[in-house]
Amino acid sequence: MKQKPGALDHPPTRRSVVAARVRVAAASAGVVAATAVSIAAIAAWGRNAALALLAVAVLWLSALWRRNSSLRQRYSGLQMLYGFTQLVGASLKAEAVTEEVLAEARKLLSADIAEIALLDEKTGACAYRLRSQEGPAGAGGDVPPRGLEDEPAWTTVVERRSPVLLRRGSKDPYLARVGVTDCILAPLVAENRVVGTIMVANRSGNLGTFDKDDLHIFATLANHASVAFENGRLVERLRREAEERRYEALHDPLTGLPNRMLFIQRVEEVTAGGEAAGVMLMDLDRFKEINDTLGHHNGDFLLREVAGRLLTALRRRDTVARLGGDEFAILLPSVLSADEVLEAAQRVVRVLQQPFRLEGLSVDVGASIGVAMYPDHGDDAATLLRRADVAMYEAKGGDRDVALYSPERDHNSPARLALAAELRSALANNQIGVHYQPKSRLSDGLVVGAEALVRWRHPERGLIGPDQFVPMAEQTGYITPLTLYILQESLEQCRTWSEAGYEVGVSVNLSLRSLLDTDLPRLVKTLLGSSGVPAQRLTLEITESSVMADPPRTIAVLERLAAIGVKLS
Repeated sequence: MKQKPGALDHPPTRRSVVAARVRVAAASAGVVAATAVSIAAIAAWGRNAALALLAVAVLWLSALWRRNSSLRQRYSGLQMLYGFTQLVGASLKAEAVTEEVLAEARKLLSADIAEIALLDEKTGACAYRLRSQEGPAGAGGDVPPRGLEDEPAWTTVVERRSPVLLRRGSKDPYLARVGVTDCILAPLVAENRVVGTIMVANRSGNLGTFDKDDLHIFATLANHASVAFENGRLVERLRREAEERRYEALHDPLTGLPNRMLFIQRVEEVTAGGEAAGVMLMDLDRFKEINDTLGHHNGDFLLREVAGRLLTALRRRDTVARLGGDEFAILLPSVLSADEVLEAAQRVVRVLQQPFRLEGLSVDVGASIGVAMYPDHGDDAATLLRRADVAMYEAKGGDRDVALYSPERDHNSPARLALAAELRSALANNQIGVHYQPKSRLSDGLVVGAEALVRWRHPERGLIGPDQFVPMAEQTGYITPLTLYILQESLEQCRTWSEAGYEVGVSVNLSLRSLLDTDLPRLVKTLLGSSGVPAQRLTLEITESSVMADPPRTIAVLERLAAIGVKLS
């Protein structure tokens, strides 16, 4: 912390004071001796001469007494000043420093009024004052009289950074302007600029008016007060910056909502309490399309609008968080049942069904919400979020807005995870088989094609249908090798039929993940070339929902496939 020149680092030593008192005592002995001589002179020389000598001695003794009294008062003031520096130095908050400074300044200088005036940072004019005084409450927080900056006393203090003493009886207009009889005014300096002034006024009791010794003490007090204020401002600024950094670390900068870290903390706090709670995971159905079509600035605006609507649909004690992108999470603590959480989820769906206005356009944005319950579906934040995610994809796949987690449909159950681990080796060990369902013409019953159907011949579980392992292959990222395997097997079978004289084509279903793979057309062209099967013999079957998941991307893939000559169905 900074320290100003003239500040007291240690209590005043008594060496100089004791030495001065020895000198006063010696002088007093001289006065006593002179008095004795005067008494002897009365007897020896007469009354008049003796009285004259006695008068000189009395005057001398009186002067010494006044000096000794002033010395005691000054030493007492130094002790009080040291106590003041220790007191305000222990305070870190600016408010506490202000209260201590005003109270101790009045006490130290025996003044009825102590006041701090703060300057406006832009104009430099006196904008606000805080006062402590005897009797009725003072003008704490009042706007000071106008035009103080035009007074010479104010200019001396603020511009020259020099303290000013205005004695009682002075005609200085500053006294009348602030309504006091006498005062000492000194600058408060922080960050190398004058931020205000400090004043003591109206010397109390029968002590007369302020003098130069008071001015020196008060100047030192003002220096210490400046240090205390500057330290307090520094500590408060550091505390404020730390709070801002903590807030930024726990909140989404775009929406101001809690982020993933804070959301997990709050879920853990709720689960630690043991009360039933619900966790929702939600994403927007058409956000990517809106973001790509109308631009990221409209996407950001939409996310902020969604955040505001979510807050209006839920209770004040619920937590709404943005986890990233268009994904939001909601925590509902202290719920009675899953029905209560599902009802809240439907409220969220309804508020999001209202159109949003983006650059004059009315835009509909849907949402898919998955719900997991504590403690039924998990006892920690990670498990609850994962199972809410499973339920959310269940809602998407079932054309529903909201779905509650169901263990039977969890593709990440231990059994499913074990099956996923076996899928890779299943391809290598020829456990994946392709069966063909013929397509015949109704007019004459002639077979004109076949549809490839994939099955997993598991050595322990028997024949496993595609509905059990194809979604799992999509989730684990193994859908591309599986698709290429099916295409290769189907094209080789098509060539075998052709060699046997059957000119029939083959149809293969494409998953959403495959349709989003921009490398798919190149891979299909390579397989066609290696098999020798004409491109028109291959038909790729797709669903409308797959195309609409990401129209620009899927249409580009379909156009490249059509350019190869592949049929699309």
